[in-house]
Amino acid sequence: MSASVLCVGGVVVDDVFSLPTLPNGDGKFFAHTRARAMGGMAAAAAAAISSLGGRAALWANVGDDENGDYLLNELKQYGVRPILTRRKNTATAVSSVCADNIGRRMIVNHAPRALSVAPKRAPSLRGYQAALADIRWHGGALAVLRAAKKLNIPAVLDWESSPARAQTLLQLAKCAPFVIFSEAGLKQFDGKTKGAFNLQAALRNAAKQTGAQVAVTCGARGVVFLREDSSAARIPAHRVKTKNTLGAGDVFHGAFALAVAEGAKFESALEFAAAAAAVKCAKPAGQFPTLREIKRILRNKQ
Repeated sequence: MSASVLCVGGVVVDDVFSLPTLPNGDGKFFAHTRARAMGGMAAAAAAAISSLGGRAALWANVGDDENGDYLLNELKQYGVRPILTRRKNTATAVSSVCADNIGRRMIVNHAPRALSVAPKRAPSLRGYQAALADIRWHGGALAVLRAAKKLNIPAVLDWESSPARAQTLLQLAKCAPFVIFSEAGLKQFDGKTKGAFNLQAALRNAAKQTGAQVAVTCGARGVVFLREDSSAARIPAHRVKTKNTLGAGDVFHGAFALAVAEGAKFESALEFAAAAAAVKCAKPAGQFPTLREIKRILRNKQ
């Protein structure tokens, strides 16, 4: 796979603390390991694209600090072309991640408001076969999605839960032919923070409001998507020995965008992405799936 994808959105420094169980309530908790890694939705997606043999670039904001230097070097190490704006007198976004022995994680993130400044101009999309935007940097995502729509380049929106208003995010979704939600993101979109939640009805509502092809990732329960006739279908999750779920959703989106860039149809791209996410879950933090590993897991499923 050699298509090029422009990714836009979040990049952070993750401090990952591994514990037997996740912290619960007030107190002191002791990790048995600590690791530092590059994180962020669009950044992890870009690293996955590169690992799978595609060409990826990341457009994002970072601070003018040591963490910004670290992320610049990490992107290069992963084979991602960095298009980073260094915001003066601003700290780079960071996350503290607690991960337990069965793959669950708790994430606390801090990103200074200066990192969300709207861009003056987006990078040129010429030479790219697809674009991928997350919802963490609204101004950048909107600029890239609008440019992709104008050039008739397929674009993917990664819709995760967010403190942003639904109408603000809907503006992004209306520019993207593919919108893939996390389950928490779809619940937020549907206004269901409590009580019963009809996932299929929420997907149909999302498709109606966005005009996009839509899907929702549900972790170990697989992926649910709508066919062209609005009927819902599920792609089961692959069974793997889970080591770390951190970044699995980001890898899913990156793999999906690469498959679309290569000309795959919606359902086939989702199948490929589901396999990539499964492989990611079986790897330690900071490692990404390869094309050979995905082909192997798809063969085993067949």
